[in-house]
Amino acid sequence: MLTELELNSKMKSPKSERVSESEYPKFFGKKLSGANKSFNFYLTCTYPAGTKQQTLNIGTFPKKSLKTIRAQAKQIREWIADGQDPKLKRAEQKMGLSDDKSFGAMIDKWFQEKFLQEAKNRKYIERVESKLTEVKRDLGGYQTKDITAVLLQNSISKIAKTSKGEADRTVKNLVKVFQYANAIYGVGSNTAAFDLIGNWVPPKSKPRPAITDEVPFKEMIGDVLAEAAKPQSDLLFLVALLTFARISELVRGKWAEINWQDRIWLIPAIADSEGNRTKKAKGQAPKPHDIFLTDELILILNNLHAVTGHSEYVFPAIYRRKNPWMSVATVQKRIKETKRGKYKGVQSQHGFRSNAATWIAKTHKNLPNGALAVEIASGRTPDGVEYVYNRYSYWEEQCEVWKLWSSYIASLLPCPITEIGKHPDV
Repeated sequence: MLTELELNSKMKSPKSERVSESEYPKFFGKKLSGANKSFNFYLTCTYPAGTKQQTLNIGTFPKKSLKTIRAQAKQIREWIADGQDPKLKRAEQKMGLSDDKSFGAMIDKWFQEKFLQEAKNRKYIERVESKLTEVKRDLGGYQTKDITAVLLQNSISKIAKTSKGEADRTVKNLVKVFQYANAIYGVGSNTAAFDLIGNWVPPKSKPRPAITDEVPFKEMIGDVLAEAAKPQSDLLFLVALLTFARISELVRGKWAEINWQDRIWLIPAIADSEGNRTKKAKGQAPKPHDIFLTDELILILNNLHAVTGHSEYVFPAIYRRKNPWMSVATVQKRIKETKRGKYKGVQSQHGFRSNAATWIAKTHKNLPNGALAVEIASGRTPDGVEYVYNRYSYWEEQCEVWKLWSSYIASLLPCPITEIGKHPDV
């Protein structure tokens, strides 16, 4: 039978150690080599019968006494003997929810055990957590089975005053909280959140403002480039205009992503610790986005490389604050502030896709799949069931659209494209 005296003696050794409790309830412990002064204890078990053997962590000595670890192992053996899942019972024990079925505790448990296992985007996680905290502030002390649709509606209405979209998403998350609480803790099938689905339908987004007539569009481009700005700011404006891609994909770009030989900018779907780089379509995983390097885009990128080529990033931050790349608001701010707000509400960076799509539709009506190519080239996934199953990339059509559009934009510039970004730094 193991003793604490034996464990303390073995912890003095720099070697790795393994100890076993041969008597009921049978468990074992491990100590890593080096200066490690603790034993991690485990118990092997099979639940339900006939399934693969699993190993459960039952505590660390000396953080927990050997007596406590032995009691935990005995408890697990008894749960299995009674036909109860040890993982679920330990979850109840850990949260103190065997008797407490409070709504706040259920929200916390779902958030930790389910939501955080699936969500990856840090900002999205923070937003969801913030809204659930507001609900907990109002209703966290209630027992989950006592939550009614009326109580929930009063709480969600506060969120809806700021954003109906956030209110709608919060209701859908609370439906999952109730489903989780019932499945794990048997609180009863409470439909309070389900009954509120659809009460706060967010308004349809307004069309992005875009100038579709050539003369004012040309004037807008000239006015923006005439404003005093850093060379990389002018070049970001033009790259966004030529590619009509999402600005968040562009500003986080790295020079290593650009394949000059094959003339492709390879934007990955996921960028290491930075989370998703491209925006995923509903119900689908994010996809890489390839951008064809037209002659005009290559000239712009060459000018840019002379300015930012020393950096890992294509558009490194001018004034380092939070991120090492330029702000996603740079282009939109340039447009809004040009000529003291002349183009505010008239043209937006998001509207570049509309500019390209409208021009292609007007001037190249016979271009096969032109509208569809613009949609895909911008990094979007077309709507409709057809495009869920249609895996054809329309790459040749995309390249043709980029070539036509880049040549057109170059013809509208107030100076040769090779001169953009070469003016003195201001």
